[in-house]
Amino acid sequence: MQQVYELGAATGCRAHVVHCSNGRGYEICRSFREQGFAATIEACLHYLVLCEEDDVARLKGRAKVNPPIRGKAEREKIWQHLAAGNVTVVSTDHVSWSADRKDNPDMLANASGATGLELLQALLLDGALARGVDLRRLAQVLAYNPARLFSLQGQKGALEVGCDADLVVLHHAPYTYFAKDSGHNFTDWCPYDGRTVNHRVARTMLRGQWVFADGEVLAEPGTGQFVRPQELRRGS
Repeated sequence: MQQVYELGAATGCRAHVVHCSNGRGYEICRSFREQGFAATIEACLHYLVLCEEDDVARLKGRAKVNPPIRGKAEREKIWQHLAAGNVTVVSTDHVSWSADRKDNPDMLANASGATGLELLQALLLDGALARGVDLRRLAQVLAYNPARLFSLQGQKGALEVGCDADLVVLHHAPYTYFAKDSGHNFTDWCPYDGRTVNHRVARTMLRGQWVFADGEVLAEPGTGQFVRPQELRRGS
């Protein structure tokens, strides 16, 4: 990570590190950012929810991700960095591997990656509330910062005049999650199966139109639009 950020510093390029699973990495990124360099960093949902002590032995190959799931101490350090504003974005690294690609007794023979997109907002909200994290941080790492990372500011990522009216509405409705029951997954398993989830996405709005409501997708095929990054827009 030091090398990645040093290359960015030496060339004047933006330097971004993905899938950081330990607290030290966020400290390194913060150091370069405080020196004035364009250094950013990504956390994944599984590093904020799962831990080696409670989940890896239970999930076996279904917990195999790169880099691997760390212990509770590292998980809590990442939450501390998120609360402090040192995490740029949070993603899921969503990979819909079938169960036969994840259930080999030989851990090294299993594919890397896991599902989780459906629970990104809900589990992150649960974790933030449990730790007293300012919920504005969630808006930053899930919307505001990603829009800027991909040069989509001014159109995406904020409730501002001129931006698309994109909203997600969550409500408090505790339930036990199983991927096979949701109806919105390509696979019938998830590393969060059997977990109590306290919040659920009730509605999603895209450009002022409801595209998901009460468990049903309302958007018609072709609803999506290509959004051109701002640097390319200026150069065109």
